Amino acid sequence: MKKNLFYLLILFSMNALGQDIEKINTKFDYQRLPLKPLNKDVKAYSSIVIMAYAEKMGTDKASAEKKYEAEMEDYNKKVTIADEQFRIDLAAYDVKHKEAEAQYQKELAEWKEKSTGKRLMEKTMLNETKPQPRYPSYPYKNYPVRPVYVNPESVKTQKIFNTEALASTYIKLDGYPLGKENAVNITVTMLGFEMNEPVLEMVEKNEYNTASKATVAVRFYSYTFSYKHPMSVRMETKSGVILDEYLEALNTYKTAKSGTYKTQYDLEQWWAKSKDGYLATLAENAATGNLKYIDSLMNSNYGYTQLKRETDIRIVKDSKMNYSDIQEAYESAAAGYAKLVDDPSKKEALPEINKAIELWEAAIKESNPADKKARIDADVTMALYFNLVEGYIWADEYDKASKLLAKMNTMDPSKKERREGEELYSLMKDLRFRYDANY
Repeated sequence: MKKNLFYLLILFSMNALGQDIEKINTKFDYQRLPLKPLNKDVKAYSSIVIMAYAEKMGTDKASAEKKYEAEMEDYNKKVTIADEQFRIDLAAYDVKHKEAEAQYQKELAEWKEKSTGKRLMEKTMLNETKPQPRYPSYPYKNYPVRPVYVNPESVKTQKIFNTEALASTYIKLDGYPLGKENAVNITVTMLGFEMNEPVLEMVEKNEYNTASKATVAVRFYSYTFSYKHPMSVRMETKSGVILDEYLEALNTYKTAKSGTYKTQYDLEQWWAKSKDGYLATLAENAATGNLKYIDSLMNSNYGYTQLKRETDIRIVKDSKMNYSDIQEAYESAAAGYAKLVDDPSKKEALPEINKAIELWEAAIKESNPADKKARIDADVTMALYFNLVEGYIWADEYDKASKLLAKMNTMDPSKKERREGEELYSLMKDLRFRYDANY
């Protein structure tokens, strides 16, 4: 009994000494600086989307229609000739039919005049029987095969878009109003959807058959094919061309795969019925996906984009020690972070963020990782380091953030802490590049 009480006292003592690190999930918006800021005289943007393939579609369609019209003209001429020939053949048929009828009646009359014995002898010895009419074949209209209009491949595979809607939906320069005065003019040229011929693919998978209660190999059939929709982008101001680039990233083929079927026949039936709709959807998704890529790339380089940040601010809860300074620092940091979205210069946000940093830095001076009884022990020290790195980043103190992250790596962080540190490093690296590009 005394032994159990001894262990309970030790456990109680250990729990009493341990501080409770609480992570407060904090969400805020901020305005990301551009990597390649535009000249200060740029005050607005305009955007257009051009379908370069639309002209080819029109040309190909006009050629196909012209070819079809020529084939129909030739067809109609041949029909006229066939009709005329039929009229001639029909007139000749009437004459020949009358002549055949007259010949038949003559032969029939002569046959009837013969005696029964003579008829029998001729049938036996000469294989001659009662005369039959030998009418000519009725003429027919020898019409040619009627031409069928076939859409050219460019019309089959391409999709016509409302380019004004595409521009207003996908090509927007964040941080700038839409306008024409002192504007950067953005032109995205869509070069057209391209795809290779589908390739039949068959794979075998093991499936459990409930009827036979055995695992059997089952074949699955599908089509795979490659596709792409290349595009280029041009940005220009009255001072000159800023960007004029054919984007290689959009010139790379992607792979698409149809649904899978257990027989090749079922796959082919589905393809015959669904091909046009399937490819139309694929072409639309390829186009809009690439426009989103261009918009993201353009805004990363030239726009002031509002982004969301979700992080943890650490506070300390303990019934024995006072951590009101850490609580106050949290409140200041949260208030400062909330103001980041209002102004890229951070005039409103920095006083609050710097106040939090000062409180955390003051607490860190008490750090004594080796003493578990210390107010700022190892766990609290690591928690404050994470708070400080985040604070330094938003205060544009990137050297301090970098040095502190390096120091944290020497403190044997857990796997989770290491992942959090890597995420903070990536954020710091990106924002530092942007800061250096703007100031």
